[in-house]
Amino acid sequence: MIDNWRALDRIEDVERETPFCMCGQPTSAAARPDGIWLECVSLRAPDTSRIGRLLSALTPGGHTRQLIVEMVTDAA
Repeated sequence: MIDNWRALDRIEDVERETPFCMCGQPTSAAARPDGIWLECVSLRAPDTSRIGRLLSALTPGGHTRQLIVEMVTDAA
């Protein structure tokens, strides 16, 4: 089990290590039901311009989406 301070340190470390996606857009932490993810901001609001779609298509490996902290629920 990870405590809040270690989770915060982990999030800050990962954001510092990977400030940008391979597509050039910034990354940020996002809370999801299964945990905290580091992801490309373009995943939240995809660029619909021609240039944006072209850059997205040419980016090898897609966009950054990495699990930082997994949420563990207690089975009751």
